[in-house]
Amino acid sequence: MAKTRLSFLTFLAYLIVARLSCPALSNIPFMNMGFVFIYGLAFAILFLFTTSGISTSDTYMIICLTLYIVYVLLQIFISGGSVFDTQIYKIYVIAFMSLIYIWSKQQTLTTRKNLMLIILGTSIFNYIYSIIVLFFDPNASRIAAATSVLEASPYDILHAVGSFDAVNGAIFVIIILLYIRNKLSTPKVKFVITLVIALAAVFIIMASYVTAIILLILALCLYIGRKNKALSYISTLLIITLIIFHEQLGDFLMKISFNISYSETVGSKFYEFGYMIRNLEATGTYGGTDGRMAKMLTSINAFTNYPILGGLTHPDVKIGGHSEVFDILGNFGIVGFSLIAFYLRALYISLRRSVVLKDSKKCTQVIFIVFVIGAVLNPTFYTLQMLPIILMIYLSESFLEYYTT
Repeated sequence: MAKTRLSFLTFLAYLIVARLSCPALSNIPFMNMGFVFIYGLAFAILFLFTTSGISTSDTYMIICLTLYIVYVLLQIFISGGSVFDTQIYKIYVIAFMSLIYIWSKQQTLTTRKNLMLIILGTSIFNYIYSIIVLFFDPNASRIAAATSVLEASPYDILHAVGSFDAVNGAIFVIIILLYIRNKLSTPKVKFVITLVIALAAVFIIMASYVTAIILLILALCLYIGRKNKALSYISTLLIITLIIFHEQLGDFLMKISFNISYSETVGSKFYEFGYMIRNLEATGTYGGTDGRMAKMLTSINAFTNYPILGGLTHPDVKIGGHSEVFDILGNFGIVGFSLIAFYLRALYISLRRSVVLKDSKKCTQVIFIVFVIGAVLNPTFYTLQMLPIILMIYLSESFLEYYTT
């Protein structure tokens, strides 16, 4: 009987991970996010009632996330929302991934390798599909971020082109795979890893989210710095140089923007970012009364007005929706922010204890530093951003172990 349960849990884990890592699968019957909730709930119930020996840090992680879910649900109910509002649904998904991560630590090396292969395979499809769509429509990723099917690109026939969450998640994918690539000795496997890294980089560049490109550069600098002290000094010196010569860098980016003819949107983003670097002030979609900075201030104002419990239950309160940190503070106050911060701390401790290799521990540090910075600049609690953090860091080491033993 136990063997049957384990087999069914494994099937559910594969199914959930495949769907969460590949939006295109939503076109298949019984694979939309509504069914994922059912599969995830079934997995959670079976796992929690049939497992034992969960570590202290993992138990603490589950408790913190459960308390956060209960707290958010109470806030949503008071404000007249439903149990499937976006605010809470994305936390359900994080909970399902967290349980799969804890479960995977009790499974065989082959099972963990298979989970990693599912993520790699779906990532290759996601990146190739998105790159093709972006080639014909450079604005497709931004259209996808608006989640409006009526305005969707005619080239995005599967409605599966990666939006901001996939773009930012690709940064984590690149860093995680860079850490294991050089340790692989099997040429075919090493080629696959190199292919995913290359496709992810091309996807990030073509999607043209300036903040994502900055975070990628930061992540690569941190990666280089953690790998080699001499290179870390060079990276630091380069960053200091860019800060000193920010006017020249801004002029360079604005000059590039005038040569981007294939997309007016991409060109304007480069110009806006170049202007900000040169003049150290916001402009375009970053400045003004409706820009990114103004929306962040909207969330900050909500927090200052309702600092303890947040402003979600107050109909007059507005949230900017452009910063995970400030949005959580604005919506759920210090109480909600503390609970999710404790969860992330527990996740970090769990990952650091679960991985063995020094490079894997360094990778965890780099990923969390970039994640925290990204959470200030963008919404981050979305599936394709959280999946690499919750699952890939640990699974990548198992993947490496499988192909080097």
